[in-house]
Amino acid sequence: MNTNKNIKKNLKCLKTGSKATIIKSYFLNNIAYVKINIPIKFEDTHIQVTKTLEEDELENHFTSS
Repeated sequence: MNTNKNIKKNLKCLKTGSKATIIKSYFLNNIAYVKINIPIKFEDTHIQVTKTLEEDELENHFTSS
């Protein structure tokens, strides 16, 4: 598991503006990954997107809110 204490739990997607939450962080083959949950509402439909990114790429796609 990742021991980085600076992980941002509440995020905002740069592309869509949707709120996102880190639900899990882990190491695989010496690379840190984060699993992110993005709930999206479109008209009367709710969609939940789960995305996995390398921790280093997180700042390119999300900001802390």
